[in-house]
Amino acid sequence: MALGRDEGFGESVPSVKSPDNVGARTFSMEGDSVQVKTLDEFWSGRFGGDRVDLLKIDVEGMEPDVIAGGLETIGLYRPLIFIEINHDCLESHGYKWHHVIDPLTRMGYTVKWLGEGHSFQADKWPQLDVLMVP
Repeated sequence: MALGRDEGFGESVPSVKSPDNVGARTFSMEGDSVQVKTLDEFWSGRFGGDRVDLLKIDVEGMEPDVIAGGLETIGLYRPLIFIEINHDCLESHGYKWHHVIDPLTRMGYTVKWLGEGHSFQADKWPQLDVLMVP
């Protein structure tokens, strides 16, 4: 199962840039081998619990989709959110870094860099990790 913006089905495929890296797979909503749920639906269904303290979102450029499908859960539980931001992966899905950060900062979250001297400049930091703190 995968988490996304909308419920449906999709396909997990090897990354064009790293075909041998199983952790660098990409996802397409075209296909029918993987069920997709929103985080909100997942958490309110049989898999959920009574609270969420921490989310880790590392989905090779589809972070905005996971966040969009989880705004209710995020707003209700206000968890810490660890996010990997990879500019190339985001761009391959039509996104930029601000599509990850902006929905959360609008909810009152602040960005904490994991590491020193980081910025959202893709040429200096092609990949970085952030902790979003409520």
